[in-house]
Amino acid sequence: MFCEQCQKLFDLGTSFRQYGDDAPRIRHHESLKALRHSGRSECELCERIARRSRAGNEPDDACFVSTANDSITFEVLPDSFIFYIPMRLESDRPGEFVYGEDEVKFYVNVDECDSLSSLFTWRPLSDDSSSDSCFAVASKWINNCLDTHKDCPNHLSPLPTRVIDVGSQTREPFLYISNGQKGPWLTLSHCWGTERILRTIGDNIDQHCQKIPLSDLPLSFQDAIIITRRLGYQYVWIDSLCIIQDSDDDWRREAQKMAGIYQNALLTISAEASDGAHKGIFRSIKRSRVKSDSFTLPCYSTCRQLRGNLRVDLRNRVPSSEAMPLQTRAWVLQERSLSLRKLQYQATGLVWTCPAASAIEITPWNTTPARFQTRSMELHRIPHYHLPALLDLGVEDPVENDDGTLSWWYHQVSDYMKRSLTYRKDRFPAIAGIAREFSKRTGYHYASGIWLEDFQRGLLWEGSVKEEDYQYSPTWSWACADWNASARMAYPIAMLMKHGREFGAGLVGISKDITEDVFLSPTLPKVLTLRAWCRDTSSLRSHGNFDLTLNTRKTWNRPEPTGNPTIRLLSKPPITKNWSGDVDQQPLIIYPDLPLNAKTTQEILEKRNAIILRVAEFSAWPGMNSHMAVSRVYGLLLVPIDGDEGAYRRIGLVTISKQNPLADIRHFGLRTVKIV
Repeated sequence: MFCEQCQKLFDLGTSFRQYGDDAPRIRHHESLKALRHSGRSECELCERIARRSRAGNEPDDACFVSTANDSITFEVLPDSFIFYIPMRLESDRPGEFVYGEDEVKFYVNVDECDSLSSLFTWRPLSDDSSSDSCFAVASKWINNCLDTHKDCPNHLSPLPTRVIDVGSQTREPFLYISNGQKGPWLTLSHCWGTERILRTIGDNIDQHCQKIPLSDLPLSFQDAIIITRRLGYQYVWIDSLCIIQDSDDDWRREAQKMAGIYQNALLTISAEASDGAHKGIFRSIKRSRVKSDSFTLPCYSTCRQLRGNLRVDLRNRVPSSEAMPLQTRAWVLQERSLSLRKLQYQATGLVWTCPAASAIEITPWNTTPARFQTRSMELHRIPHYHLPALLDLGVEDPVENDDGTLSWWYHQVSDYMKRSLTYRKDRFPAIAGIAREFSKRTGYHYASGIWLEDFQRGLLWEGSVKEEDYQYSPTWSWACADWNASARMAYPIAMLMKHGREFGAGLVGISKDITEDVFLSPTLPKVLTLRAWCRDTSSLRSHGNFDLTLNTRKTWNRPEPTGNPTIRLLSKPPITKNWSGDVDQQPLIIYPDLPLNAKTTQEILEKRNAIILRVAEFSAWPGMNSHMAVSRVYGLLLVPIDGDEGAYRRIGLVTISKQNPLADIRHFGLRTVKIV
């Protein structure tokens, strides 16, 4: 049952308008009291409006109505209808109120075959992501991209060494050795999970080349084969089946080709909602979706000769900003970055992305051009040109300007450091595909996670390290940092950064790798030799008191373990006062890599011959406000390595405010230092 006022909504000839139209709103009930009365007596829609209003349990007179013009109004838009309820709102001053409007919004959708689909842009979210309608939408996205997107490559490349031929309804899948044959293929990006999965190994590769019974495969692999078949393609690449898992030589050869496998694939299937290969792509989505809560309104437009059913969805089903299980895994970062076209199976529906556009299942034909997406810089957009060394970042968001290339890399590293790895030995291999392609495009030279042409910035990472992690990475590389939410680059890239041109460290040399591939794994020990300004730490205690500050930073869509506490050397007496008149200590701050406290820090600084190596001075400012620039000196806290004369290892990052006397170059002496 719907009241007379709500039935005005059904007539789209008067109630519907496009965004930006200046047509007046439609009057509804004259007051909150009348709306509530209608909801209690007969009208399902009024009852829902009253329940969702900010007025909540306030008395009826909370809706201030002084004239007829202050009655409740509404408008119908291409994706929603909105009710505007005049009411009393809290002001900025405690105990005082102002009168404004509460907006109660309902999202709406219509079936593709409904005549009202010409007016309304949203479509219902399918209850089953393996439905015919979902495959129809995905096929249209692919065909539209291949036929109309000039920015999206559409050429046949040689197939990977091995692919899965998906067979047919009457023929089982099998492992196909391509021998350089050209053709389109899909890739699967997925979480392996904790359960054992079917793998190709030396003992079963011949059997797999004959057939791989569909029923023997983990559920996610079965779904990937079904998706490949339904989209009309013959081959899909799945890592555990297409790489011989017990052969180090084969794994190394195929790992070197990883960038090309994902870049040249026609499409990557992303099993976003599944946290394991046995969980399934389709089943994981169905399990994680919120049960539908909707009702239907019979609507019409006489002037347009339209009549149909408008479904009112009480959920906001825009794709969730929370990380799906797949996006917590380190290996997946390069799969996502390298893939040109991605079909993502998320809990909130299918999502399409390609170099030219993006779209979601509930608005499948309302594509967003790439230039309007939140982060337009992607690996495939980095041009092939020699990037200058010691590059300064711009005053605007560097993701959007010419310096976005370098910023993009550090954003990837920051993201990567927060993701999970099953095997710590994979720290370099799991990002090798991105690093290899970045080097190819920029001409930069890679060494254990940093770029030699930007080594000053690359050394300034912050994270938590365990002693056992040093067997996989040199102490000066971010790759030895533990995987947790507090691990990040030491500075906000989007606001940075201009190099100070004086007293920065110089690169003398770096030990050569004897491994076949510097991107997959470095030769350890990896010695970095710098010519830099250094100072002993034994006298720091005389400049102030150590203060332990717990690291409480959190990442909104990741697990949130606590990082190592920071150590602040508070000057005595305080150096200056800030703009508000409060005492400003301008401290020296130590971000320890290892668990330290104020006492152990003092012992290290005073008794272990520790030094601070001055890496560089950087200036940062918010947005385009260069007049608000803040300069800091960044350095590394190093301790000698027992039994290796002249060699040091890193145990922390140091920042010193430029205003702090401890930053004065007269406290430092020039020397050559080896860091292992």
